[in-house]
Amino acid sequence: MNTTIRHSLYLAMTVLLSAGLAHCSDTRPTTNAVAAIELAALDAITSDGDFRGLVIVMASWCPPCRKELPVLAKLYEKYKGTGPQIIAVSIDADGPKAVQPLINKTGVTFPVYWAGTSAVQHFKISGIPLVMVYEKGKLIQKLLGGQSEETLEQIIKALQAQSD
Repeated sequence: MNTTIRHSLYLAMTVLLSAGLAHCSDTRPTTNAVAAIELAALDAITSDGDFRGLVIVMASWCPPCRKELPVLAKLYEKYKGTGPQIIAVSIDADGPKAVQPLINKTGVTFPVYWAGTSAVQHFKISGIPLVMVYEKGKLIQKLLGGQSEETLEQIIKALQAQSD
């Protein structure tokens, strides 16, 4: 790739990232701190035989992710304590501070972890948002792209039914 194209791509990505982060510059207080997590610790959570739920891979600069988070927050509040879990994993390059304003703004109360860009290769992520569905610690489905509230609720209900 020649230098001009590389610089143009870098400039375009910088503008997109800046626009995405500026969109999330809400100054609400932090009530759900985003925690950095090692990939081994994340694997330990998701591979636990008792883990059943959704792992949402996202980033603060991703418009479909920003649209999906409030829906997930609503569903989490509706179904929390009934079995299926929801956690989010940020792949933002700049650490937890990059995604924290979005979590504050959307009122997300489920656990949100920052794994960084190393999670992309680790989980073989081809795009975001990505919903990974786990049952008894096993990955059973990956859904790429923004999902509707109806689809997400159907998945949660199906996981709930499997535990009954």
